[in-house]
Formats: sequence, C-alpha cells, structure tokens
Amino acid sequence: MRKIMISTMIIVFMQHINAQDLIVTSQNDSINAKITKIKEGKVNFRYMKNGNLKKTLLPLSEIEVYEKNFYKTSGIPSKAKLESNYKGKRLHVGANAGFAFRTAKISGIQDETLKKHVKKLKSGVNFGLDAHYFLKERLGLGLKFNSFYSTAKENNLVASFPNGDVGRGLENKISINFIGPSLMTRLLSKNKKHTLLLSTAAGYISYKDEQTIGNRLSKTTGNTIGVSVDLGYDIGLTDYMALEFLTSWTTGALDELEVEENGVVTTIDLVDTTGDREGLSRINISAGLRFYL
Repeated sequence: MRKIMISTMIIVFMQHINAQDLIVTSQNDSINAKITKIKEGKVNFRYMKNGNLKKTLLPLSEIEVYEKNFYKTSGIPSKAKLESNYKGKRLHVGANAGFAFRTAKISGIQDETLKKHVKKLKSGVNFGLDAHYFLKERLGLGLKFNSFYSTAKENNLVASFPNGDVGRGLENKISINFIGPSLMTRLLSKNKKHTLLLSTAAGYISYKDEQTIGNRLSKTTGNTIGVSVDLGYDIGLTDYMALEFLTSWTTGALDELEVEENGVVTTIDLVDTTGDREGLSRINISAGLRFYL
C-alpha cells in the first residue's frame, strides 16, 4: 500500500513539474507557455516558436486570463535551450594608441635636475588591445592589454657610486604592461551605429626600468595586481568597423623591486626602506579602431 501511495505521489509530482501554463491574450490568442514571474503588472513567460525556445513578457492589461498548470504535459522539450535575443556581431576587437600620464607624486628628490628628469618620465605613450565576446547586446566578456612607455635623458647629470666610481649622463627607459580579464558594458544609439562603452578589468601589471648612468647599465623590475577602467565612445564607420575615442585609468602599486646589475640581483623592500610604495597609476587618452566580427 505504501509503495502505491509513494508511486502515486511521484506521478502527481512529475505531472506538476512537467505541467504547462495557459495564457489567453486580449486578442484571443492562446499560448502554451511556462510562466516564470508575475511582477509589477507584467507576466514573464517562455514558449516555443518555430522549434526555438523564446522568452518575453506581456502586461496584464493585454492578458484576458492565465492559468498555471493548465496543460498536463509541457510543450517545451527538456533539452530546449533559450534562444538569445541578441542578433548582432558578437566578437569585438579594439586597438588604440595615445598619450599617457602617471599620477603618482614625486617625493624625496631635492636635486632640481634629477626632479626634472623624473617629471619627464611621468609622461609617455600608451598602446592598447582588447577583445570581447558579447553574450548580450549590452554585456561582453573578454581580455584587455595596455602598455605604457616613457624615456628621458640628461647628459649633464653626474652621479657618484659607493665604490667611488663617477658616471656622467643619465637615461631611463620605463615600460609598464597590464593584462587581465575584462567585463564590458555598452549603450547603443538609436540607429545602432554609435556606442558608449565602459569596461573594467583586473589583472597583472609588470614594471621595468632600464637605467644607464655613464657606462653602467641596471634593470629594475617588479610586478603586482591592478585594475584598469575604460570609458570610450565608438563612432560607426561601417557595419564592421568604428572609430574609437577612449579615456582609461590603470592603477596599482609595487611593494618591492628587483635591481639587476652585472648579473647581481638585489631585492628592495620599498615600504621598509622608503616608507612608501611605487605608484603605477596612470591616465591614458587614446584613439583607435574597433572591429566587429
């Protein structure tokens, strides 16, 4: 007896799970649907059309009647996948270049010539690449890369080393690279040709400073985790390409550096030795092209 009751309960439960809802519109159209939500005067539901699973909503004012579990069996196949409403090009690839400025303050430098040299290194050029796959019209996931490069040279600066050597002339070449996964959202114009976009990425930042004093060459490196945010505007040129104007901000800071000279590597803990970190934050102003594939 117990087995019969359990079997009956299972059958009733399965019928309830597989049951489908009825929606009758004010136009007297009957829809075999699965209602997912009723909220704020609207009915959200899924239904089959031409062999595809779709989702939509109707205001209650356009529905004559609806009844849940009206049909004993579902008209939606168990393996049916929801069809995306987004019909646009999904892969977007952008390339840009422009001017960049590091925002960290200069502190602890008294020599005016050296301070002028460091100020020159704060400004440079940047280059960026990104690729995003759009799951929906306004949401894309992808990968972002950007690079900063600056150089400065002072021929008349003289430096003394602990071993007594003296070097004349100073040159620095600094490169900072960022790469990481990115989330992009966008807002399209009414004609779908122009786009306001915002992207946020978190990833890896590498830092390298190649310094030459006289005939002595040293290389300073470091790495950390950082964040990069883009705000851009795309002007559509064709269905496959747009002109892009972009402002971005990348931020991060180094706790330690490794200095290599003549094969000898020295690790410097910046917090312990200077009481501060090496700021890598910068603002980029760029222009480029975006391709829709």
